[in-house]
Formats: sequence, structure tokens, C-alpha cells
Amino acid sequence: MLRRTVVVLGVLGLVILAGCTGPYLPPVASFTACPNGYRNGLDVQFSSTSQTAAGHGFVFFQWDFGDGAQADDYYGWMSHRYDEPGTYTVSLTVTDDRGAKATAEQVTAVTPVVELRDVEFVSGYLPRAVGEVVNQSPYFLYSVVVKAKFYDQEGIRVAETVVDITSIDPGERVRFVAEAPQKIGAIASAVASIQSFAAECSGNPIPVPVTGGT
Repeated sequence: MLRRTVVVLGVLGLVILAGCTGPYLPPVASFTACPNGYRNGLDVQFSSTSQTAAGHGFVFFQWDFGDGAQADDYYGWMSHRYDEPGTYTVSLTVTDDRGAKATAEQVTAVTPVVELRDVEFVSGYLPRAVGEVVNQSPYFLYSVVVKAKFYDQEGIRVAETVVDITSIDPGERVRFVAEAPQKIGAIASAVASIQSFAAECSGNPIPVPVTGGT
């Protein structure tokens, strides 16, 4: 009889404890990937969208970028530059302030976002570089900044200018004209390059952990 009473009391204690603390909810890891065009190139910004139990926050994030590089951070977002285009398996392991961990894995395609085509130098009263900007990505681009450099007959750079092209849809081609500044002397040639771009997905919210790391 005594043993049965102890068992019943133990069960009641577990029920009461569960009612006070609630069920244990493990964290769930997830993240997004977006081309990061701040410096052009094959940079990708990864942002954690992970979730954990109410009243708790994440304190540590471990990234594996799938190309041999890894990184740790305390904020839930990280930008990584790839050396080559390709398909990479990226993983994120998160740790919350209870010490609970979770891992998410995602295949990420890394490709050039913007291309310059048919760039040529046009002489005249205001020498200029003209060409096309092509959005090769599936993302809407808020802005693409093109830099043109101008050179004299000796190959010395004498001026540069930038053109900001806005609102470029996926697959769209946009012609640009970058004029040289006035009163800089004779110009014999020009070259153009993509300085930066901003993709629509880069506006994803960046979560901040409730508990910071050291």
C-alpha cells in the first residue's frame, strides 16, 4: 500500500511540474541566403530565422559555408565570399540560452548577379562610356552602381564617374551612359565595372539574440 501511495504521489508531482514549466520545446534552426552586393562579387549574406521557446534567445551561431570555410557569431547573420560560382551545402547550428542546439542544412546556388555587356568608349565634347547592365538573378535589384574610369593617351587615369541604375527586374537589360567630367583634357579610352548592387532579398530582418555572447 505504501509503495502504491509513493508511485501515485510521484506521478502527481510530475503532472504538477509539467503544468508549471510547460512542455520542453527544442529550438528549430532555419536561415535565408541572399546575394550581398555591397562589394559586388560572389558574396552571400546568410541570416538566421531560427526560433526557440518563448522567453529564451539564441546565444551562439555556427556556420559551415560548404566550401571548407566556417564561422562563429553571436548575432545570427554572416556574409561570406565564395571564390567560384557553384552549388554549396550550407549548414547552421544554433544554441539557445538553455544550451539546446539545432541544425539546419540548405543547398545554396552561388552565381554572378549582374553582368556588363557591350561596353564601349564614345569620344566627343563629353567623352562617355556606354553599355548594358543585365540582371542575371531571380531577384529584383533596387540599385546597380556602375563606375567608369577615363584615361588619356598615355594610359593615365584622369577622371572617374559613377552611375546609379535603379529598379531592375530579373532578366532585364538596362543601357547606361557614364559621362566624363568637363575640363579634364583629352580622353582616349574608358573602362567600366560594377561597383555594387542591392537585391530585394537583402531586406530580410536580421534577428538579434536576447542574450549576447562574450
